[in-house]
Amino acid sequence: KARLACRPFSYFVYRFRKVYIEGGVIAKKVFGLQDKASGLCLSKEFGSMSVKLCNEKSKDQKLQLGNIDRETGKCCSGIRSYGGNDCLDYFDGRGPHWYSCDVTGQNGNQQYRITPERRIKRGSDECLYVDAKSKKVKKARCSELATGQGVFEEVSVF
Repeated sequence: KARLACRPFSYFVYRFRKVYIEGGVIAKKVFGLQDKASGLCLSKEFGSMSVKLCNEKSKDQKLQLGNIDRETGKCCSGIRSYGGNDCLDYFDGRGPHWYSCDVTGQNGNQQYRITPERRIKRGSDECLYVDAKSKKVKKARCSELATGQGVFEEVSVF
C-alpha cells in the first residue's frame, strides 16, 4: 500500500464529495412517500412510478434526495431511488419515469422538490398527486390542487 501510495476510501469520498455528498449519491436519509389522501405509497416500477400499498420492506418504495441544486450548489434538486442510479425524470401519460441520475443537476427533467407543504413540485408550478381511482401518479398546477391533495408524508425513514 505504501509503495503504491494507496489512500483510504474516506479520502476518495472527501475528494469527490461534490458527487458523493452534494450529488446525493450517498443518502443522508432514506424514506418512503405516502400519499396522505389515498394512503398509498409511491413505488418504482420498471421505467415509471406507480402507487401501491405501503410496504416498509419493499426496496421499490425506498427513496432519497439527490442531484446538486443548481441554485445553491448543494444537495438536492431531485428524487432518487435508494441504492441505485435512477432519478425521477420526464413525465408522460404513464406518469413520471425513471432515468439515470444527473448528479450535476443540469437535467431540467429531474428537478423534483419536496416543498415545506409536503408536495412534490416539478419545475416551476407542477405538483404530483395520486389519482386513487386509477391508482396512477398524475400532475397538475400546484395552485389547482384541492386542500390535502398531493400531500405526501415520509414513512419508513432511516
